[in-house]
Amino acid sequence: MPHKPRTGAMHATATTSTASRVQPEPRRGKLVNYLGLAVLALRDRESPGAVLEGQALSNREITKLLTYLGVRKAPERALAVFNWLDAQPDFSTGDAYHYVALMSAFTRRGGSSNAAQALALFDRMLRAGVAPDLFSFNAAISAAGKAGAWERALALLGQMRERGVQPDVVTFSSLIAACQACGGRWQAALALLDQMQAEGVAPNVQTYTAVIIVLAHAGQAERAMQMFRRMEIADVRADLVAYNAIMTAHARGGHWEQAWAVLSAMRAAGVAPNTRSYNALVAACDRGGQPERALEVLRRMQRAAEDMNGHVAPTLVTYNSAISACAKAGMWAEARGLADAMAAARIAPDMFTLSALVAAADAAGQWRAAVEEVERFRAAGGRPNTVAYNALMKALARHGEWRAALRLFNRMRAGTGQASAHSQPGRAPPGNNNPGEGFMAHNQLGPRAEPGGLNKGGTTDPSRVPPPQGALGTDAPPDGVSYTLAAAICTRNQLWQQVLDLHRESEAAGLRATPRMLECVLTAAEQLSLWSKADQAWRELQADGDAQVVDPLAAATRRVVYALPAQVAAPLVASAHAAINSGRAARRWISRGPGEGYYEAAPGDLEDEID
Repeated sequence: MPHKPRTGAMHATATTSTASRVQPEPRRGKLVNYLGLAVLALRDRESPGAVLEGQALSNREITKLLTYLGVRKAPERALAVFNWLDAQPDFSTGDAYHYVALMSAFTRRGGSSNAAQALALFDRMLRAGVAPDLFSFNAAISAAGKAGAWERALALLGQMRERGVQPDVVTFSSLIAACQACGGRWQAALALLDQMQAEGVAPNVQTYTAVIIVLAHAGQAERAMQMFRRMEIADVRADLVAYNAIMTAHARGGHWEQAWAVLSAMRAAGVAPNTRSYNALVAACDRGGQPERALEVLRRMQRAAEDMNGHVAPTLVTYNSAISACAKAGMWAEARGLADAMAAARIAPDMFTLSALVAAADAAGQWRAAVEEVERFRAAGGRPNTVAYNALMKALARHGEWRAALRLFNRMRAGTGQASAHSQPGRAPPGNNNPGEGFMAHNQLGPRAEPGGLNKGGTTDPSRVPPPQGALGTDAPPDGVSYTLAAAICTRNQLWQQVLDLHRESEAAGLRATPRMLECVLTAAEQLSLWSKADQAWRELQADGDAQVVDPLAAATRRVVYALPAQVAAPLVASAHAAINSGRAARRWISRGPGEGYYEAAPGDLEDEID
């Protein structure tokens, strides 16, 4: 399509709706800002012509107007302006800078859909016969990376070379950044760095930082550090973003000492750390198992916030990492104190906060506190997700409250329509009078629940009443972890049929059975003398390749046993299970102090079944 010649200004009168909002004509130097504000003030369906008619705009001014709207995160308004201008005979839209401004407007707002829109604008530019220049190609490559279109990014590089446009440092930096957005292609990032240097294009700090980010996200902390040193050897001065990138690499690997050293180095270089810097250091301490140091970093951050008027104040990410560090160490009081500090700072908790607090209460043996955290979150208007409820299920089960754990699981299932009266763990099928399978109807829990539905003394402790029925209500659907937890609880309490029902239901829901779920199914099938089911579960475990379960001797033994007649196989399997259970009991007895019994199930047993 030929370019339209620009013949001058249009002299139509502006509409009344715009005239009522537009102030008197400004000086020429402020015209773009004036028009930009007027366009932003338009109603959704109002044409930009209400503002632009009668204006004599040069190509440079059009580009500035599109850029102005893009910076203010209004790419749709910028595109509407461009489309209106493109439809007018007196304006030329055949300038590559117009398209670059539009593409940048969409990519600046972020998101793959906006990046795809930017790529569509590049294609529109080609169809309009506008020759792309270096800036156009760079904008398109950046958009392709953010859209996750790796092949398109490489194709654009090839098109550049075909048109005789030589790639520069921005081109290669955008391609390297695309390596991260398109699946963490760290090998490709290193190859591109070598390629640009071979072509005589010197990397800058943005290039090195892009490579470090790709390596950090790929778990290549050592290579990321080598790249940082390579940047220093090349006499490229690291900036705040580069320092934060290398700290993030160490944080992902839990290398807290190295992350701390980087913080010291950036201060020595005169680069002031920001919130992201401190967050990376707290995360490194969390993953490195250093809760006390994580708290120390948080305190330093709080002091720095006071000195810098809140410039580096702790954020939700900061508190979440610190709470997570405390949770892993069983430091419940400290974790709860951090949650209180969040509330004082008016920082609302999220799902990660809730899950970490539940885990902290669990690690400290405070199952009631775990329930209270969920109730508090719900009372504040939050909706706990499946991960949070899974953490609560585990906390309850690990500390003997397995009835409450399964009651919670059934409420999760009820929200999806998967639960039925015959398949709910703990509910006896019609005609089954086993009291051990009716525990879901009880409203009291004993200190250590035994399979028979009674505590060791045959009594129920009224002080251990579970939370009210509504307190643990949930519309979060169960996932594979939920089903595995429920199956492990039922296995521990010898509810064999319920284990098989749970497995069947999870398969019907399209959930892949975990190795631990298959172990539970295998045990249940053997206990019920369902040898074909046991053989099937065993074969699935072998196919899964779980090293903790599958070994040549066990495989050979089970093949022989399953091939025997039922009257022979059943006693053999029963004896084997009795020996295994006896060994577990002995280990629990050895691990307990003088005077403590070994009949009560240790909290760690459940964890062994599902970890």
